[in-house]
Amino acid sequence: MQISKLVLILLFILQTTCFRFNLKRNSEQCFYEKFPNNTKVNLDCVAMSDRNSFFSLNISSKDNNTIFQKNKIQETSFSFVSSQISEYSFCFSNKDFSTQPKNNEINLYIYSRLPLKFQDLTKETGILSNDQLQQIDNFGDRLGFLADDLLYINKLLDYLKTREKVHRNTSESTNTRVLYSSFCLTFLIIIVGTGQIWYLKKSFKDWLKKKQD
Repeated sequence: MQISKLVLILLFILQTTCFRFNLKRNSEQCFYEKFPNNTKVNLDCVAMSDRNSFFSLNISSKDNNTIFQKNKIQETSFSFVSSQISEYSFCFSNKDFSTQPKNNEINLYIYSRLPLKFQDLTKETGILSNDQLQQIDNFGDRLGFLADDLLYINKLLDYLKTREKVHRNTSESTNTRVLYSSFCLTFLIIIVGTGQIWYLKKSFKDWLKKKQD
């Protein structure tokens, strides 16, 4: 029973949004998240399609106050502290880039942690007593650090998968080019060899005809 109460409290402290979406060519896509005041918000995003995939990112509050803006990026990390209770927009765009894949696959992580102590939550919820909360005062921060580390590991794994995918596509493309080049070179050698045989045969016939004359 106490564990379920503790989990309920942690839901007030940690909030994570993690998903993957496709950003179509010459398009813009926005996501909206509402955060309480004085909440630390961390964002990590990376383009997964290939090494030539870029996007622009704009983060702004509901009153159109720009918090973060950057163009032509493949991967970025950013953190800020919400200054008010507001809905924040995270807008991705690739309208400024002409050489883009049809679908630019992007991984997005948004995780926030409320800077509240368990005692503060107890005053509002009354779920646990002060004596119990004294023993786990710093547990929320430790759990938040653990969540950050786990998200970093997850992001690193996605990066390794992306790099492996790009290298595999590059290797397959190189192998295809080598195969086609081999076919073309073989065809060229056959043509040159056939031409040389025909030329030598013709030259020998002309020489033999002149000798007979």
